[in-house]
Amino acid sequence: MDLTVLRQRLSNVRKEIRHRKLDAAIITSWESVYYLTGVRPIQYFTRSYDPMPLVVPAEEDLEPVFFPSAMFGMAAKLEHTHLQDIRPLNTLELWVRVCELLSEWKCKRLGIESRCLSQYHVESVKMRLSNLSLVDVTDIVECLRMVKTADELDNLRKASDITNSTAKAVVDYLRPGETEMDVARRIIQLVAEFGGEDVSFHPQVFSGRRGYLLNISSSETKRLEKGEIVLLDYGAVYRGYRTDITRAYVLGPPSSKHIEVSKKVVKIVQDTVNYVRPGLKASDIHAFALQKFREVGYGDYCKHYTGHGLGLALEKPILIESDNTQIRENMVLAIEQGIYFPDFGIRYEDNIIVGRDQVENMNSIPLELVQIG
Repeated sequence: MDLTVLRQRLSNVRKEIRHRKLDAAIITSWESVYYLTGVRPIQYFTRSYDPMPLVVPAEEDLEPVFFPSAMFGMAAKLEHTHLQDIRPLNTLELWVRVCELLSEWKCKRLGIESRCLSQYHVESVKMRLSNLSLVDVTDIVECLRMVKTADELDNLRKASDITNSTAKAVVDYLRPGETEMDVARRIIQLVAEFGGEDVSFHPQVFSGRRGYLLNISSSETKRLEKGEIVLLDYGAVYRGYRTDITRAYVLGPPSSKHIEVSKKVVKIVQDTVNYVRPGLKASDIHAFALQKFREVGYGDYCKHYTGHGLGLALEKPILIESDNTQIRENMVLAIEQGIYFPDFGIRYEDNIIVGRDQVENMNSIPLELVQIG
């Protein structure tokens, strides 16, 4: 990562810490530590229960301190020499050493990412520094991460290229008799073959009536059947940056209902993509999609939000009525919507970069119901 960019990010975090009248903040989410330091140990990928915190002081004359595990400490010092203060330690010593540092800094008000710390870790700090005031700053880095740099956008475009290539190739594996999990495994394999370091999440493959269900796992026993709609929801990761698309397929000739619903979902998603621009609120985009549902005659069929941010995670903002985050240039969004019935569902999802005057759609695979066989 560009060291100038990393230093600027840390500077921005310090400013926000001072703005919130805090003495320091402990950054523990794996994505945010990577965003500020460029460090990704194996625990980043396994989402270890025990964090490797970055402790950022408000004062500019104090250096941030990174506390890696003892096993990762050597690699941290050899490969991340831009970090001035690295203190490897045994996991059992973690909060003892962190609290010693906070005492040394005479810290009275501390920011923590409470959504990323277990109660055990929070209590480990409280029991050692009972007079310390803890303030939730889960959003302190997440908000910075929403607007992407040129390098981040390039990483997301590369992840999208891998996703697009996967979308073209996976069609060959959509055959009656294959299980949903068979197809999910193929997606994982294809993402790796096309240069991805990982999938964004375990691929969701829904066929037939399971397309009516939301956020379930691909089944090891449900087999694809002729005449069914198959939904594929997945993404690729490149240098930590991840995509998230959904496409719909039909195994054999589609019914008139399939065609009608597909066209209406395509219109909702495409019109919403074209509506996005800087200055809107996330809630405005969701409200626009709801209006499109009404216009196509399916006003009561919206089952979920209209999308979310993309970056190091499937992240903020969330395009829902309760999120009033302002949309800004160089945000990256996944725009998604679907219409669902008890016997099938159709959803489409595209990934876009918000430009000053128009959006850049990173997906080259058309929004259409693809007939197979």
